[in-house]
Amino acid sequence: MYIISFCILIIVLWIIPLIIGYGMLHGIKKGYTKLMATWYVTGVAVMLGVFQLLTVPFTLLEISFSLLVVVYLVVLILLSGYYICRYRKSIFNKMRVAISNIQWSECYFIFALILILFQMIIPVIRANYIGADDALYIAYSNDIVYYDSIFTYFPYTGEYVGVGVNKMTLTSWCVFVAYLAKITNIHVATIAHTFLPFWVIAISYMVYYLIGRILMRSNFKKVCCFLIVLSVIHIWGNISSYTITLRLLQCQWHGKAVAAIFFTPLIFYMVYVMFSKKTSLKECLVLILITLGATGTTLIGTGLAVLTISVECLVLSIMNRDWKVLMRGVLCCLPCASYAIVFVFQYYFTALLKGF
Repeated sequence: MYIISFCILIIVLWIIPLIIGYGMLHGIKKGYTKLMATWYVTGVAVMLGVFQLLTVPFTLLEISFSLLVVVYLVVLILLSGYYICRYRKSIFNKMRVAISNIQWSECYFIFALILILFQMIIPVIRANYIGADDALYIAYSNDIVYYDSIFTYFPYTGEYVGVGVNKMTLTSWCVFVAYLAKITNIHVATIAHTFLPFWVIAISYMVYYLIGRILMRSNFKKVCCFLIVLSVIHIWGNISSYTITLRLLQCQWHGKAVAAIFFTPLIFYMVYVMFSKKTSLKECLVLILITLGATGTTLIGTGLAVLTISVECLVLSIMNRDWKVLMRGVLCCLPCASYAIVFVFQYYFTALLKGF
């Protein structure tokens, strides 16, 4: 049974994102689309963005969680099936080339890989951060599976409270954790504290690797040194609750942690590689889905996504003397910003009614 569950996790978290990411970036004639790491992290972000698009309507309409799981699985199967049928030859050939180009014997690469694997494995074999958040977020995910409804029961008391527009019902990370538990038949707490840390750290370091390629001008040895330095900072950097170490190595299963250590660096990277040169409509669509994925982790992710895109596009507009870059960036922010606008409007509207 556990072998089947483990295989399902590999397919859902590792294989499908790679296929979807390749399909989404196929046809974009830029250098970053040739990297397998870019395919994968793009696929992960797009997958979470699609989940966000489906989850919020299901939540607000109080449609059963089981139906959401079925619909989302169908969407994933259709997307990955379409891309496999259309690009089955090119994707496997490019994967083989990408893997063969890795300098496996490079000592800096081996050292960097050991440090990263150390960070990935430790949270799996020993207890990671367990605190009051378990009583809220893990309990929310567990109740979603148990009651087959999304955010309708208060986790502290188990009381039915219905669904309203709030910071939880406009996000989808807790529901995604419940979705993984549902399809694998593994308890939510085990998914969050055992499987997700390994995965979240892996995808985060893939993004850091891509950023390192830009900073080090694709010099493989220097990129490995960059990852080594970054690993050292992360491993010995837990000096307060405000450091990135807390999010990366202790509470990776938090939605806000995924927004901080994965989505914000990813958006920073994607905006640079997309908007440094002429941007296609397909790239804008990919960026919109990535920002929706950031929104799904936490509403703070919305603010981080909008701020990152706006500031970076402003800088690129000044550098390239092309204000269309800023306009495209602002337009890409609108879908994810709409969730924050709905929340703010509902919050102040409710406060106004209470005042009367």
